[in-house]
Amino acid sequence: MNACRALLFLALLPLAAMLPAQLRPTPVVPPPDPWLATVADAQQRLGYVSFGPFVMGHNHGSDDLHLLLPDEPLRWIETAHFRIGCALPGCAVTGGKPWLQTLQGELQQLAARLPSLDPKTRHLDGWLRAHLVAQRAERLYQQVQTLLEVDDAWFPAAPGNDPAYAAQFRGVGPFLGMRHKFTILLLNRGENLAKFTAAFHARATTEPARRHDGEYGCLVFAAAGDTGAHLADDEEALAALLTFHLTHNLLTGFRAFGHELPAWLVQGLALHFGRQVSAQVPLVAVKDDADRARYRQWDKRLAVMKKEQSFVPFAQLIERVDIERLGEDAQLQSLAMVEWLRERHAGGLARFLHRMKEPFHGRLRFPTNQELYARQADALREAFGMDADALDRQWRQQLAPRRLAKR
Repeated sequence: MNACRALLFLALLPLAAMLPAQLRPTPVVPPPDPWLATVADAQQRLGYVSFGPFVMGHNHGSDDLHLLLPDEPLRWIETAHFRIGCALPGCAVTGGKPWLQTLQGELQQLAARLPSLDPKTRHLDGWLRAHLVAQRAERLYQQVQTLLEVDDAWFPAAPGNDPAYAAQFRGVGPFLGMRHKFTILLLNRGENLAKFTAAFHARATTEPARRHDGEYGCLVFAAAGDTGAHLADDEEALAALLTFHLTHNLLTGFRAFGHELPAWLVQGLALHFGRQVSAQVPLVAVKDDADRARYRQWDKRLAVMKKEQSFVPFAQLIERVDIERLGEDAQLQSLAMVEWLRERHAGGLARFLHRMKEPFHGRLRFPTNQELYARQADALREAFGMDADALDRQWRQQLAPRRLAKR
C-alpha cells in the first residue's frame, strides 16, 4: 500500500464502525483469560489500568485494529506506562539453562500475583505470554528510569514546558516526557503487520518496527510472530527483542522526541539491556547461521579485540551518528563502552543522557549531524570532566577481559 492509499485508508477507517453489523468483518476473539478466573482483584493485583478498549495512536484505537485485523486474536492490556495488544499464540518452554532460569524467575514474579500459575510450567498460553510482555515492559521502564536517575514525578503532567529553556525542558507529558503511553503491538502474521504500518505509519513493513506517532505523541513497537525472529514459538526471542526495541523507544522518548540520540549510545544501551535477557538471540542483523554463531561469541571476541587493540578511537566512534553506520565491531565496542560507563561512571552517564536530550532549536527542527556531534563533545566534558580522547585512554586502561553482562 503506497502512502496515498495509506492516507485514504486512514481517513476512511473510522467510518467502518458505522457499517451495518452484517457488513463488518467478524474479529477472532481470544478465549477468556484463565489466569484471572480465580483472582477477584486481578486487575489491581497485576497493576493494570485496563483490559481495553483504549486509544493506540493518532486516529485509531484497539477497536479499529479489530476491524483492520479481524483474524488476529488480540489480547489487550494497559499498564501504568504501556498500551499493549498481543495476538501471539501459546508456545512450549524451551531454551538453554540460562534462559530457563530467567524465565522461571519471571514466572515466579508473576505467580506472586496469579496464585494459580505454576512457575515450572512447560507451556505458555497466549494470555500468559501477554502478561509476561506487560511485566517485562514495566520492569524495563523502571530500569531505564534508574539509568536516567528520574522517576514519574520528574516529568510534566501535561504539555507546558518551554523548549526555549533547553536545560529546564523535561518533555511534554508524564511518560518519560512523551504525551502518551508507549505502544506495543505483537501480531501473528507479517502481512497484518504490513497492513497496520501502511495504514497508520505510511510505510508497510513485515519486519519489527519502531515508529514515532507524532500527531498523537507516542512511540510504537510492532512485530509479527511469523517473520525471521520466530516470535510466535520462541519466548526467549520475544523477550530479548522486546527489551532491545523498547529500550530504543524509551530512550528516544526521554524528555520528548525531538531528535535521535547518537548511534553508539542508544544502540549500545539497547544491546546491553537486550543481552541481559539473552546472549543467544541475535539483536543485530544476521544473514546466516555463521553470523548467528559469531554473535554468540561476542564475549570472547571482545577479549580478542582488547588484546589486539583493534578498537577504533572513541572520538571516531561517536562521529557515527546513524545506526546504519555502525558495523558489527562498532556495535560491540558501543556495547562495551556503555557497560563500562554504567559500571565506572553511572552518574556521568545519566548526566550525559540528560544533556544529549536537551532540545535543539526550540524543537522546531532537527539538529544537523554536525550539531549533534558538537553537543556530544560538550556533553562529554560536562558529564565526565574529560574529552573523548581522555575517556578513551581511561577505558582502555581499565577494561579487563570479563563478561559483557549478567546472563
